[in-house]
Amino acid sequence: MRYPSRIKRVGRVAGDLLATARRRAPAPRARVRVRLAHGEARVLPEDAPERERLLSLAERLVSEYGKGSRAGR
Repeated sequence: MRYPSRIKRVGRVAGDLLATARRRAPAPRARVRVRLAHGEARVLPEDAPERERLLSLAERLVSEYGKGSRAGR
């Protein structure tokens, strides 16, 4: 009775297939979620000009201040 080794082998193959599928999947687009004054969270639509502006500001902040904040830890 060699069932456990077969089950492990099938699980390993399934894991390899899943990892391959994840690597080949396109990178997800960045979501921009904002919190309104009364606490509700909204995701801005892909074509909203505010979304592009917030993304560019976030990229600038990370490039200017994000490098040194965790590098020394």
